[in-house]
Amino acid sequence: MSTIFQGWQNQNRYRKYPFSEDADLATVEDPDILLPDSLIIDLAVSVPVLVNEPGLVSSKSVTVLLTAMMYSEPRLVLFFSLESGEQLATAIVSDLSTHTPGAAYDVYGTGDYSDVRGTVVLGDLDELRDKVPAGSYTFKGAVLEPSAVRPTLNGVRSVRIGTGTALSDPLYGIVKLLEGSNVKLTYIKDENAIRIDAVRSDGFVDECRCEEAAQAAVQVKMINGLSATNLKILGDDCVRVETKGNTITIRDKCSFPCCGCEEMEFITTRLKFLETAIQKVESFATTLGTVVPTSVNAMKLVSGTGGTMSTTQIRV
Repeated sequence: MSTIFQGWQNQNRYRKYPFSEDADLATVEDPDILLPDSLIIDLAVSVPVLVNEPGLVSSKSVTVLLTAMMYSEPRLVLFFSLESGEQLATAIVSDLSTHTPGAAYDVYGTGDYSDVRGTVVLGDLDELRDKVPAGSYTFKGAVLEPSAVRPTLNGVRSVRIGTGTALSDPLYGIVKLLEGSNVKLTYIKDENAIRIDAVRSDGFVDECRCEEAAQAAVQVKMINGLSATNLKILGDDCVRVETKGNTITIRDKCSFPCCGCEEMEFITTRLKFLETAIQKVESFATTLGTVVPTSVNAMKLVSGTGGTMSTTQIRV
């Protein structure tokens, strides 16, 4: 008797893996519609865990579920979330018509978990097409096996120093930031930050020449032919002059808008009347454009036959 060896992923089409054996794969919208075991035959997703003092958050607390699916040929979208309900990642298959069993698709993190990465492997799509109508579905108990969720550490992989377009070799491990001339580094524990301050020291060489720069700046010397050296702009009972920084604002205190509610209502009424009149003119022009060519052609026809051209009346 011959024996046909089946690969591990092929065997998964007959069991729930990568979902837990007790996972509920029924859709919330219709309990009779189930996620086929043959659809997702393998999955691996890396979820970052937080680093606390003195150690790590236990990876056992990281539970990932398939919470939603959008299916409409030829597109399939899978949504994964944490047990707390926070959306974690999505996998998008744009064209199911080109899918072959065992093909892998990327899983990308979303929102606060944008650094999540993974891979989902899809099997045979026959059961999906036969038993699941096109639509959007949600799941409550589609829990992934712990072995499909791989904890990773959030951290900086390496540091490189850039000078212009040139980059240094990557720096790994423990990297130190050292203070240089006129630079002070301050660690702020509460904000998990390093503040960089510029300070005056013996190594400070370049002096600030702000006063000389201000004197060299372009200044207003004349206004309407009058010297602006000692120019004064004065207001009166109706004119108020305000200055702020390098801005002069002149306000008229005695003039007010001449249009109130009654005037605006009158203008609105007249505009509606004009709109009606324009519509009538357009209708007249359309009718005239139809009648005149017809009448002219009729006149030409009578004149061409040698008969007596009768008087034609055009009514619009």
